[in-house]
Amino acid sequence: MATDGRGRVLRVAGGGLGRASCRASAFVVLALAAQAWAGPGSGGRLDAGESNDLAPIERARGVHDLRGADAGPVTLVAKARLLNLVGGDRDLDYALVVYGPGHWFQRVATGGHIEFRGRIPGTEWRRRPASKKSYRLAEAEMLLDPTVHLRLAPGATVRKHWREAIGEVAAECLEVGPLADYWQHDVSDTEHLPEVALDAHQTVRLCFAPDSGMLVRADYGGSFPRFEYSGLVALGAKQIPRSMRCFEQKKLVVEAEVTNLAPSEAAGPDVDALPDDVETWPACDHPTLPRLISKKPVKHYSEAKARRQFGQLVCHAEVSTGGNLHDLAYVDDGAKPYLVAAINLAIDEWVYEPATCDGKPVPFELYLTVQFPPR
Repeated sequence: MATDGRGRVLRVAGGGLGRASCRASAFVVLALAAQAWAGPGSGGRLDAGESNDLAPIERARGVHDLRGADAGPVTLVAKARLLNLVGGDRDLDYALVVYGPGHWFQRVATGGHIEFRGRIPGTEWRRRPASKKSYRLAEAEMLLDPTVHLRLAPGATVRKHWREAIGEVAAECLEVGPLADYWQHDVSDTEHLPEVALDAHQTVRLCFAPDSGMLVRADYGGSFPRFEYSGLVALGAKQIPRSMRCFEQKKLVVEAEVTNLAPSEAAGPDVDALPDDVETWPACDHPTLPRLISKKPVKHYSEAKARRQFGQLVCHAEVSTGGNLHDLAYVDDGAKPYLVAAINLAIDEWVYEPATCDGKPVPFELYLTVQFPPR
């Protein structure tokens, strides 16, 4: 039975995503409750002994994670819409089929980009087109899996703890870090080979519904997106947000709605049943890190300086099993095209020692930042 965060029954049906219905069910951020703890903007006052309390995160992971150790056969289907693209809005279809722990299949389709990915015990695999993967598509995938926002680095702690009214929910909120994402920080016109590492300064602000334990907001701050969740679709002990929205600052860029969450009777494929054209690699939650072994410096060209294009660019990318950096998706590249071009030109000549699992190369996702000083 599907319910919202306050226990009211919701109907989950197939069909497209209605813009009006998403607006009606969206969270509206209200003023801080009068009796709430101080939020981040006013110092984030902590109660004694609670600064390292990660219990709300663990609880949310338990209710949202469809692929965990307690995963049962389940199918999740969602409809999404990618908004404010240069070529216009675009529909996206998402399907996840979980056969059991460590055994699942995912399909993401939008326009001509159709990507399949899955895990069979011991093996991960994917089949995807040669077309470039945009950051908007990456945002959609982050939106559709709330557990992405709950991945933390070892030793992560709560930096701030407060309560906030979000829509009708008196949410419990945490700022926590560092995150489990890996980073590589570079500076233009330098020969230095930056390492791939966790970033102790990266945090996320998470808010949870106290009754259900559901994640209702994940805010990464700055130029990074904010994710908001509302409603609730339940299947046994698992609960998935029904309506999902992703914002860049105040601009809505992705909206999604779960249309089906149900038990699955399908039997998952084994390795021998995979098509010949899929890419496979050993399943590994903790691979050895990739290492940059040679690079062409990113140049801060005179054309960019003449147009006063300075500052930092951030992109999401992947180190391939062959040791090259590809699939660069820029978090915010609209105002600095000359800097984007300089990065794209340089990274074609970057060479990595790839990440490995049991000595075998595996793909590895990271965030790359390049700083262009005003000099």
